[in-house]
Amino acid sequence: MREKGDDRLDGLDLLEQIPAILRGLTRELNREDAVWKPAPDRVSVGEVLAHLSHSDSHRYRPRVDRFLNQELPELEPDDAQMYLDLYRDDLGHIRQIAELVRARKHWQQAGPLGREYDLKP
Repeated sequence: MREKGDDRLDGLDLLEQIPAILRGLTRELNREDAVWKPAPDRVSVGEVLAHLSHSDSHRYRPRVDRFLNQELPELEPDDAQMYLDLYRDDLGHIRQIAELVRARKHWQQAGPLGREYDLKP
């Protein structure tokens, strides 16, 4: 429970804001921007969004549905460690998308200052 004056979002408030945050970050991207990768071994904005969509529809949504619709739901273990190992070197998803958008849309216009920016989307 938040105390008066505490501006931090609790988990559900934060989840509710994520679609608007992602729309704001990606509203100026075209298809070419969405599939662009800063390097061959990195991911694109489109791939991050596909990962989020897949995780939601194939891993989390079925678990929530079972929890809400069954008296004693049996929930299979979620192999969080596997996903941590897969994405250990990636940023948090929102920050990752923000860095990719910045790299694609704004870094080139930074001119000589761009060389000083440590870009790692």
